[in-house]
Amino acid sequence: AFKGTLAEWRKRKGMPSLLWQHRSDEPIGVWTAMEEDDKGLKVEGRLVLEVAKANEAYALMKAGAIKGLSIGYRTRDYEMDRTTGVRKLKKVDLMEVSLVTSPALREAQISAVKASDIDPREFEHRLREAGVSRSNAVICVGVLRKMARCDVGSHDQGSRDANAAIAQELNRIAALFG
Repeated sequence: AFKGTLAEWRKRKGMPSLLWQHRSDEPIGVWTAMEEDDKGLKVEGRLVLEVAKANEAYALMKAGAIKGLSIGYRTRDYEMDRTTGVRKLKKVDLMEVSLVTSPALREAQISAVKASDIDPREFEHRLREAGVSRSNAVICVGVLRKMARCDVGSHDQGSRDANAAIAQELNRIAALFG
């Protein structure tokens, strides 16, 4: 159902909106990749954390309170199974994909929440400009790299252990500064 609409978006060099709870007046980021795979629509995006609602959404996703995705679309073609009453979408115009509390399709879930997109070299440069020694700046960047590799939204034991190790390292760094 999505191949045609995704091709149209590529032709326009754009992507559908990334909204908060289907509210067209609350864009909270941008979708960076979309494709149709054997399960359905697969999306990757980036929240614009300077937007207050995006920052809230990020915190809720990290905590596991927001896990769902939902699409806004116009139906172009479908077929109806009269026996089951299920409507199968064959072709849609995809308008937006939202982060939602309760998706209509339970399987439409956020699979990972990554740490914010801070460039490690830029981070080190800013630390040095702020008067942090080179060795301490390198330590901070090392922790940042660990955070970037960690799935901060996951609640399995491995992620909890990794998050605990990162928190311990950040506390150690904080002690260095004083």
